[in-house]
Amino acid sequence: MNYVSPVNTGTIARRAEGSKARGKAAERTLIVTGLARSGTSMLAAVLRRAGVFMGEQLYETVDEDAQMLAVLRSGSDWLLRALIERRNLDNRVWGFKLPDLHTMLTAERVAWFRNPRLVVVFRDPVAVAVRGALSERQDEFRDMMGICGGIGAIARFAEAAECPALLVSYEKALAFPERTVATLLD
Repeated sequence: MNYVSPVNTGTIARRAEGSKARGKAAERTLIVTGLARSGTSMLAAVLRRAGVFMGEQLYETVDEDAQMLAVLRSGSDWLLRALIERRNLDNRVWGFKLPDLHTMLTAERVAWFRNPRLVVVFRDPVAVAVRGALSERQDEFRDMMGICGGIGAIARFAEAAECPALLVSYEKALAFPERTVATLLD
């Protein structure tokens, strides 16, 4: 159970039952996800600016790890394990950001990463739908209905992954940026 602050800062820190730290506690993999256009780029940028290696071939405008995306889309377990091993050798702490990760990686495979920590951002579904409509000319209402289902799917993904998870409200991160950054880096 989390300590409940009298101020709603919009974060939930969750330690999964059965999660086990492997290797040194200071070694970990930070996995940033959420639905597309939910604020994952903001959190990835904070981590990157804090010195966390967030991938070799970033799509700069969205701080997305193109190499990790390509490996996950390939469906190759061998390529994924090889990439993880190489990054573990090169970095004590590293991470990556991929929206909609729950559609490419099972919760069980999250355990393949060294001391994984999920950082999952949630944003108001109406705002996400309007953002999608602006950039991709989608139907706002229909998109919002899909987003509502996606929020449940990504929450179940975070629950099923046997690792600590930090759930972050995008709106509250904007309202309390210092607290959000401090919590994220902690």
